[in-house]
Amino acid sequence: MSKVRIAIVGLGGMGRRWAEVANSYYRSNLNLIIDSDEKKLEEVKEYWKCNFDSDLKALSSPKIDAVVVATPNAYLAPITKYALQNGKHVLCEKPAGVNTKEIKENILLAKCQYLSYMVGFNHRFHPALAQAKQMVSSGAIGKIHFIRSVYGHGGRIGYENEWRNKPELAGGGE
Repeated sequence: MSKVRIAIVGLGGMGRRWAEVANSYYRSNLNLIIDSDEKKLEEVKEYWKCNFDSDLKALSSPKIDAVVVATPNAYLAPITKYALQNGKHVLCEKPAGVNTKEIKENILLAKCQYLSYMVGFNHRFHPALAQAKQMVSSGAIGKIHFIRSVYGHGGRIGYENEWRNKPELAGGGE
């Protein structure tokens, strides 16, 4: 079975994590990393042995099968659209866009081209959540009448300067 040739767009925290996965997983090859920040690209050139570019046009390469889009929220949907238009399967970090219109357009584009398009909602696969679902589904904890939950992060030093705290980049939230 041939390996899936992966491109990563965005070298922030999640992009670096996805690059590590693509680089180490036995069924994938990390072929390309794209970031608009040349300094970030220089930082990782010695670490990952792949191609590097600051131009999204590199995604049109026939040597790329799938793209992981891990950029600030404002860019997720447009970059996903570009990748889909170039015939690439896409895993897009959450949220998949800043409004439902652009997300629905990308869903339709992927369906029309028979391409995979997945949002990186990694908690869907979290073992504790899978166990909770199994317990509820099996009736092990009885009928659920009400749930109140708080889950999140933030408040770290420097958060006020991050893109996540800028509505024009983050949209409605992290």
